[in-house]
Amino acid sequence: MNQTSRRVAVTIAGLICIMNTACTTIKPVYEDPPVSIASQLKPGDRVRITFINDRTKEIDVTEVDASGIKGTIHKGSTTQRKGAIAEEEWVDIFSVETVKISPIKTVGAAVGIVAAIPFLALGAMFMGAGY
Repeated sequence: MNQTSRRVAVTIAGLICIMNTACTTIKPVYEDPPVSIASQLKPGDRVRITFINDRTKEIDVTEVDASGIKGTIHKGSTTQRKGAIAEEEWVDIFSVETVKISPIKTVGAAVGIVAAIPFLALGAMFMGAGY
């Protein structure tokens, strides 16, 4: 494989890695007391919880009540498996953010990257040719 082909392959591989990351929107839910936070959350929401000990966890909410947030773990520490039950009490929680995956942003980014590939490949060929 010559140097130009290698550059093009590395560029395309990098772009594919970028395309495989979904665009997400994270919205903080700062309000206090917890009752007002609870009114903003509903079953099915995905939330990122930051605890007072600086640990974080993403859960899919199944229930929100006066004692805390209950749900299934989406992403947490290595000792917690995805899908495990999580019951987090308000006294342990520092902040709560809702996490939403935006398919429109993801598709837009993918289209933009795919449209840029020919130009990047062309640039790599010219750089390799010494122009």
